Amino acid sequence: MYGLDGVIGWLTYYCYLRSKGVQEALKKAVDDDARMIANEFQQFLSYRQLAGRRYVEVMKILERPSTWSEVKRRLCQM
Repeated sequence: MYGLDGVIGWLTYYCYLRSKGVQEALKKAVDDDARMIANEFQQFLSYRQLAGRRYVEVMKILERPSTWSEVKRRLCQM
């Protein structure tokens, strides 16, 4: 199931797509969102070459709800 979690810009974009008759507008909005986030994260990492591996690891850890202790523990194991 897709969701925009009440983020105003993406809800507006979804409504725009629907108004233009785009089939599967929600899927397109979420896919576009994911693509933009991935691009922004890559750009963010490009300025942090030394710490980039740690940022990627934190993102992997946070794919599911995690405690700060778990994040710290996993990073110390790197």
